[in-house]
Amino acid sequence: DGTNKGVGRNLVLADGRIAFLFPGFEPEPLGNVDDVADRFGLLRPSIAGTGELVDQAVDIVAVGRLLAGALERLGITPDLLAGHSLGEWTAMIVSGMWKPEDGEDLDRLFRIGRTELPDAAYAALGCSAEQAAAAIGPLDGVVVSHDNCPHQSVVCGRPEQVDTLLATLRERGVLGQVVPFRSGFHSPMMAGFLEGNRPAFDALSLRQPSLPVWSATSVAPYPTDPAAVRDLVLRHLLEPVRFRELVEAMYLDGARAFVQVGAGSLMGFVHDTLGTREHLAIAALSTQHSGLAQLDRVAAALWVEGMQSPQATPPVGRGGYSSSVRASTATLIRQEAAVATQVLTPLGAPLPVPPGETRVLRTPRVFSLDTMPELLDHCLVPQAPGWPDPADAFPVVPMTTLLEVMAEAALARYPARTVVGFRSVRALRWLVVAPPAMTVVETHEEADGYVRVKIEGYAEGLVHLAEAYPEAPAPAGWTLTGARAPLVDAAGLYGDGWMFHGPRFAGVTEITAYGDDGIRGVIETLAASGALLDCAGQLAGHWAQVSATVDRSAFPTNIGSVSLFGPHPRAGTKVACDVTIRAFTADTLRCDLEVRTPDGEVWARIDGWTCRRFASDDVIFPALHTQPSRAAIGRAQPGGWCLVTDRWPDQASQEVVMRRYLNSVERAEYEARNPRARRAWLLGRIAAKDAARHLLWGQGRGALFPAEISLGNDAGGRPWLRGPGGMPMAVSIAHTAGFGVAIVLPSNSEAADLGPGLGIDVEAIGAVTEAVAAASFTPEELALVDSLAGGRRVVWLTRFWCAKEAVAKAEATGLAGRPRDFVVTGVTGETLTATAHGRTYRVATCILENSHVVAWTLEETI
Repeated sequence: DGTNKGVGRNLVLADGRIAFLFPGFEPEPLGNVDDVADRFGLLRPSIAGTGELVDQAVDIVAVGRLLAGALERLGITPDLLAGHSLGEWTAMIVSGMWKPEDGEDLDRLFRIGRTELPDAAYAALGCSAEQAAAAIGPLDGVVVSHDNCPHQSVVCGRPEQVDTLLATLRERGVLGQVVPFRSGFHSPMMAGFLEGNRPAFDALSLRQPSLPVWSATSVAPYPTDPAAVRDLVLRHLLEPVRFRELVEAMYLDGARAFVQVGAGSLMGFVHDTLGTREHLAIAALSTQHSGLAQLDRVAAALWVEGMQSPQATPPVGRGGYSSSVRASTATLIRQEAAVATQVLTPLGAPLPVPPGETRVLRTPRVFSLDTMPELLDHCLVPQAPGWPDPADAFPVVPMTTLLEVMAEAALARYPARTVVGFRSVRALRWLVVAPPAMTVVETHEEADGYVRVKIEGYAEGLVHLAEAYPEAPAPAGWTLTGARAPLVDAAGLYGDGWMFHGPRFAGVTEITAYGDDGIRGVIETLAASGALLDCAGQLAGHWAQVSATVDRSAFPTNIGSVSLFGPHPRAGTKVACDVTIRAFTADTLRCDLEVRTPDGEVWARIDGWTCRRFASDDVIFPALHTQPSRAAIGRAQPGGWCLVTDRWPDQASQEVVMRRYLNSVERAEYEARNPRARRAWLLGRIAAKDAARHLLWGQGRGALFPAEISLGNDAGGRPWLRGPGGMPMAVSIAHTAGFGVAIVLPSNSEAADLGPGLGIDVEAIGAVTEAVAAASFTPEELALVDSLAGGRRVVWLTRFWCAKEAVAKAEATGLAGRPRDFVVTGVTGETLTATAHGRTYRVATCILENSHVVAWTLEETI
């Protein structure tokens, strides 16, 4: 249906921007858009359909303009525009930057196109642009003309040379084929052609655009100066189409929905580039549906993702809002189980059930702080008092509250029955409620007394129904091996940060016993949904905290069974809870729990309460739990810099640490990176924040949470840091596999941290090879290394390189491919002297764990 199904389920895209992408030359036919033109009262485009290059260009531009106008009348407006090849011209026209109807611009350019163009062939390859360039090697007259996505590129060149390249690639297992048009566009072969036709481009009628238009040549928005625009239009025909980089740049700029305004392959390019990152890619024209039907799908998809409000959508033609849009919306909700929507009702009406699925009831439900305000007291990452962004606190629905949701769903279908327990409960991932999340609660028919309920994407289990509660069994009477006084009392459990829970979930009033295989306590029943059993689980989690020396954090993931023997105790009732440990492995904690009423009767018994253990040690645990505002993962080092080592081997543990340190803006930057890049990037960010905290603590500052430190990069890519209240601080960051380092200094003005003087770098010993050194060091530097080596040449090469990198950061330029502009001139002990651009720096160095070198500029320059 023109939608990228690989995007993933449960996307939260509502805050993202919409990008219109206009295609260029494509083998796919344009399709019939007469129904679109007629419905919206627009002129039907005159489609030549000859297949001749210029006729194709005219047709593509006309269809793109028509669809953009139709989308606008549907109320679908983009935030930014871009195009692929010829589509970039369409984007310029749609934005109002280029008004060809004001003169003869378009006709003049297309008349030129009917003259003789270079005889250059194109071939589409099933490999990256980098692989294509490497394969071209010594072949003369072939270049990469299109970098479309990680797994597709296009080459352009003399036909016989292109054939030779295809044969070479086939031997390497890379598929490719010649595409059915020739022109030389986006290659140096157009240079001679354009030189003689420069006046036509100089005469373009240009205005300021109504929307930003991004160029696939510069991978940035078009400039505002008309002369610069004309130059870029010419460059666009001479230089490669960098579409992959363009999509990455627009994504970093906030684009999350990419609407292909025409027929073609751009959706696939977007999806291949962004992979599993949250995004929507959909075409406004498809050969599988009529023009109007495909526009319906675009409107429905954007509505489902919360990026388009149906209430704000203008009527379609005379018949009002299209009925097929409503039908498509319902279908997409069922198929995609979206979590973003404009409808914020706590429990909506059941969705229509498709034929053949009459045994399943599907009901949309929103989980948010508006519908569940008590979850402000169930935040995994508590922040400073009065912190304005609840998303930074990571409020999640407890697993025991999900049991209540399942029970409600089962009773809504079978209101005359009683919930007497649960079985085979499994949590798939945290259900985060800030920002709001919408999913579908799926309720199956009862079978043998059990109703399967799925909270789609988050949890599932069986709800046990009966006519009445069963008779309570006798208490289990579990023994407690090695019973001794608890290490922490109930007040300390919450007051000292062992548990993150606020008052509405802080129900443990007493820890009565602790032993080798269990823990016992007293719980006050609280009004919040699921709070009572959550507090029972807290006792189990606390046993792991005090019994282990590493990996002390444990969160529930599975429950074998829950048996209930009476109605829920009233708020204020105090109940006894016994926990007995059944297994405690390197990865999991499994235990059984029993909850008894004040008269000693068993109210609930839980078998197989299973928690996953998360990576933590004596450095991580206090920073995440007991002292998050006063303890740091980053270790302060002699010389004033901060070091962070990778202490979380698995992705889930890394996620917990990331949540503790990054605010919402920084988390978006983190998510924009691929999983491999995230790990090292996070190490650097933690090092910078903890360097700032160590500095402020040394100045007498009290409690300070990581989120109170803000980090970002300026337009040139240089990092900036702000302390509490926007306090500017100078910062330099470096990271590599396993290590992050940073150095921070106070700053007295907003501009002070933009000046030279502060830089740090870390590199693995041996990373600087002799070949790199020969290309990067001056003869004098190499002679100095020779005089110092003493069997440690590889170490000194790394020291020199790190010093260059640190000075380049202090200069705010980076090495910029010119490492010989940054020269090490002397060495005193482990401190180097280096010069750059007329300034001289002192650079301290040290060896880190016998494997890496760290170098940092000292405050004073010479």
